[in-house]
Amino acid sequence: MATSLGNGLITFGDNSTQNTASSYVGPRAQYFSANGTFTIPTGITSLKARVVSGGGGAGGNGRYPSGCGYIDVIGGYGGYGAQGIQWITGLTPGLTLTIVVGTAGAGGLGVQSGRNPGSPGNAGTTSSISSGTQSISTIQCTGGGAGAAGGTSPSQPAAAANGTATGFTTPGYSLTNLSVDDRGLGQAGTGYYPNNSGTAGYVIIEY
Repeated sequence: MATSLGNGLITFGDNSTQNTASSYVGPRAQYFSANGTFTIPTGITSLKARVVSGGGGAGGNGRYPSGCGYIDVIGGYGGYGAQGIQWITGLTPGLTLTIVVGTAGAGGLGVQSGRNPGSPGNAGTTSSISSGTQSISTIQCTGGGAGAAGGTSPSQPAAAANGTATGFTTPGYSLTNLSVDDRGLGQAGTGYYPNNSGTAGYVIIEY
């Protein structure tokens, strides 16, 4: 679970805190909010990696008639992103790792008039660390699923599937269910809503 403390600070469920206000979160860590390359620093042969995927976007609302008007049907929640933490060992300074950062799933479009379903949200995408010039076993977290559209009956659709963490081994651990901040939220109403979208992924490397 990641909680924002403001001023670029976030704290995690393992009680660690990171500063994400810039591309660096400390003198011996690097934060990636977009795809990139990590060059293994001089003297470093192991590192700690935190990989978080994008959350899924919620479905747009639908509408169904009730009395003289219509009632909005909230779209289904997008799935949670996934998180994994892993120590990577046996590294060679000067070689590189490939970083992929998952994007947030956009929310679906709601219905503005009449009896119609909304449109579904979009899935979040995968975050990963894999071989560059340094050969490693890939670790990755898949994105949260796309929220289903609100329909033309009163029931809100079930939440989409959460992302999963794969390739993480001991020492290390994976957390496949993140906080509500890392998924889309169903929102009654019309049009796109910022909080209908999931949360973007990121990768943090500490060494």
